[in-house]
Amino acid sequence: MNRPLFIAIFVSAHIAFVLLTIHKQNAFIRLSYEKQRKEKTILALREQKKHLTQERYALHSHEQVKKVAQQQLHLEPIKISQIRKLENAS
Repeated sequence: MNRPLFIAIFVSAHIAFVLLTIHKQNAFIRLSYEKQRKEKTILALREQKKHLTQERYALHSHEQVKKVAQQQLHLEPIKISQIRKLENAS
């Protein structure tokens, strides 16, 4: 090989290496930010899940069910006089 061709290939290889290193660093930084955003989203979703679980347990409590039945559905407690005994029809 003659000297100018070797120098051109050598410089081109080094420039390509530098550009690939810069590209790798940019990809690493971009993925780091993406990972950070996803971790933040996961944290927010865990908090939302915790809040919804607590709300679900609160809604399943006996007092809450009774309150909803009386206030929103306008149901009244059953009186003993309203209960009828079913007799076997056989």
